[in-house]
Amino acid sequence: MEAGQLAEEAGALFHTDFSQASALVPLDLKNTPIHLASFSGHKAYGPKGVGALYRSVRKPRVNLAPVLFGGGQEKGLRAGTLNTPGIAGLGHAFELISKNIERDRERIGVLRDQLETELKETLQVHINGNPEARLPNTISITIDGVVPQALMQKLRNDLCFSASSACATEHVETSHVLLTMFGDTPRARNAFRLGLGRQTRQDDISRVADLFSKAAGELLLLRSAQSSNHGNHF
Repeated sequence: MEAGQLAEEAGALFHTDFSQASALVPLDLKNTPIHLASFSGHKAYGPKGVGALYRSVRKPRVNLAPVLFGGGQEKGLRAGTLNTPGIAGLGHAFELISKNIERDRERIGVLRDQLETELKETLQVHINGNPEARLPNTISITIDGVVPQALMQKLRNDLCFSASSACATEHVETSHVLLTMFGDTPRARNAFRLGLGRQTRQDDISRVADLFSKAAGELLLLRSAQSSNHGNHF
């Protein structure tokens, strides 16, 4: 945790949004320089609408100020009735994570690698990001010549996947991370993300690869035909 150490040396607090990683990456908050960490229930197989914020009480101690004022519950940090079912659901979700995390990491990672291999067999696919230092359940890919929105439309009855940042719901915009990595290029603009999980099965992988191969192939043929027709006007 080099970033946390640098922050601590500079007298700053270090926060990590661990929502995406909490179900698959072990986190030792006692022995890492993390002062604040946030978690989200629905990213950890728990209920939607509930999350948790960890704050360090060791030196440097993190002091929080309330945003909502009212009753004295939650140590005066947040007013309103406690979401008891959500809290219980989040606690149980994290209990299951502690029991299954290593098995989930290995099984889902193998399925992800298989999906990448099968996609590359029929399509010109770029895997975006570090091939090693990444989550085992997520793939960011770009298929040469294929716009993800058109692919999503073709596969709308079979698959759900994302072509923009999960936190940018109003407008479909290219991820600033991909723009930094690849510039304003087709590889960045046409990237999309696939997610696997506990419910993903072995036989799902070949089916998904076949769906992408067929849909992307049809789009590439259509694009080629449109280019030919456009050229015939000259």
